[in-house]
Amino acid sequence: MPTPSYRLHALHLYNWGAFSGRHRAEFDAGNTAILGATGSGKTTLIDALMTLLCQHPRYNLASTGGHESDRDLVSYVRGASGPGLGDGGGGQVARGGRCVTGLAAQFVRQDDEHGQREELTLGALLWFDGSASSAAEMGKRWFFARGAGHGLDAWLEEHHGGGVRALSRLEKASDGLQIFSSKSAFLARVQRFFEVGANAFTLLNRAAGLKQLNSIDEIFRELVLDDHSAFDDALQVVASFDELASIHAELDVANRQYLALLPLRELAAKEGEQSAALAAQQDVQALLAPWFARLGVRLWGARSGDLQAALQALQTQIAAAQQQIEAARQQEQELLALYLRAGGASIEDLRRELAAQQALIAERQAHAQQYQQLARQLQLAWPQQLCAATLAEHQAQAAPALADLDTRQQSLQAAAEDAIAQEHQQRTALQVLQDEEQAVRQRPGSNVPPQFQQFRAQLADELGLAEDALPFVAELVEVSAAQRAWRGAIERALGSQRLRILVPPQAIDPRWPG
Repeated sequence: MPTPSYRLHALHLYNWGAFSGRHRAEFDAGNTAILGATGSGKTTLIDALMTLLCQHPRYNLASTGGHESDRDLVSYVRGASGPGLGDGGGGQVARGGRCVTGLAAQFVRQDDEHGQREELTLGALLWFDGSASSAAEMGKRWFFARGAGHGLDAWLEEHHGGGVRALSRLEKASDGLQIFSSKSAFLARVQRFFEVGANAFTLLNRAAGLKQLNSIDEIFRELVLDDHSAFDDALQVVASFDELASIHAELDVANRQYLALLPLRELAAKEGEQSAALAAQQDVQALLAPWFARLGVRLWGARSGDLQAALQALQTQIAAAQQQIEAARQQEQELLALYLRAGGASIEDLRRELAAQQALIAERQAHAQQYQQLARQLQLAWPQQLCAATLAEHQAQAAPALADLDTRQQSLQAAAEDAIAQEHQQRTALQVLQDEEQAVRQRPGSNVPPQFQQFRAQLADELGLAEDALPFVAELVEVSAAQRAWRGAIERALGSQRLRILVPPQAIDPRWPG
C-alpha cells in the first residue's frame, strides 16, 4: 500500500487583502470547491497559498485570464482595493501606518493503517513599521513547522509582544519549528521536504489562473520543455556584436561629455535657488524691523494698560484696608476703657485663683480614684462618703492583706527566678541545636554527626587532603531513589562501622601501627 501524501487541511489568514482580522478556511479530504460572486475574495484566498509556495507568485491571475498580474504583495498587506501600491498605483488603502499580515497553510498526512497523523504548517509574517509602501521596507519572516502545537495565533502573539527577537526565542524553545528571514532558503526547505523541483509550485501558480484548457500547453512548454528559441537569439547577438562595439564607443564619448557638463547644470540650478532664497530673505529682513516695532508698541501698550488697571485696584484695596484698621483701633480703645471701668484687674486675680483651685480639685479627685482602685483590689468595702473613720477602718482591714501580698510576692519572685533559669537552659539547648543544624545544612548529603565531621575536617587539614578524599563508611552507602527513606535505617544497621574513616594508602604513615 503506498505511503499517504500530505494534503491541504486549512488556510489561516490575518489582515490579507480584503480579509481584515482573523479568518480560517478548512478543506475537506474528499473535495472542496470555492464559490462566490466576483470580488468576494476567491482569488485572494488562492494567492495567499501561492505566496507560501512560489518565489515570485503572479497574483490575481484568475481575474486576468492567467496571463498578467495586476496585484503585488504590498497591496495585499496594505489591503489596497485598487491597483497595487508597489508600482505607484493610487488604490484605496485599508491598513495605513503600522500593520501586520499573517498567513499559515496547514498540511496533514493521515495514515489510517498505522493510526498516525502528521502535520506540517507553512507560514509567513509580513509587516510595515511605518507608513511606507515599498516592498524593500517590508519586514518578512517565513515559518516551516513540523508537528502539532504550531499555529498562526502563537506567531502573531510573539511578534506583537517582542518583535523579531521574540520570534527567535520561540524558535529556540519550540521543537520542529524553523524561521527563515530569506524566502529563498524557506522555499528550498519546502521543496526538499516535498521532493519537487523549483518549477513545480510555479506551474501550480500559473495553472490556478487558467480559464481555458488550451492554455495548459503554452504554460507546460514555457516552464517544463526546453526553449530552443534562445539559440536563435544567441546567434543574432553574436552577429550584432561588432555593431554594438561601435555604438558602445559613441555612447562612452557621449557619457563622458554628459558627465563633464553635469556639474555645471547642477551649479546653475543651485545658483538660481540660492538667488531666490537670498531675495526672499532680503525682503523679510526689510520688513522685519517695522513689523517688530509695530508689534512691540501694540503689545507693550496692552501690557501697560493692564498694569495701570491692576495698580488702581490695589490702591483702592489699600485705602479700604486702612479704613478698616482705623475703625478696629478705635473699637479696641473703647473696649479697653469699658473693661477697666468694670474692674478688669481684680477679675484677672479671681481667674488665676479659680484656676489654682480647679487644679487642686483635679489632683484630689485623681488621688480619690487611685485610693478607690486600691481598695477594690484589696477587696475592701467602699462607703458612700470617704472620711477619716473609713480610712482607719480600711487601714485595719488592709494589714492582713498586705502581709498576704508580701508572702505571694516572695513565692512569685522564686517562681520567676526558676523560670529565668529554665529559660537560660532552653536557650543554651536551642543554641546547641542551631549549631548542629548549621553543620548539617553545610553537609546536606551526609547523616554523620557534626562532631565526627569536624574531626574529619581536622584530620584532612593535618594530612593536607580534601574532605572528599576521607569518606565515612556511611557515606559510601548508595540507596536508590525509590528506597531513599531507608537510608538512615541502613546506616544504623552498620553500627559503629559507619563512622569509620577510609584513608588513602598513600596518606598512611608506614610507621603507624596496624
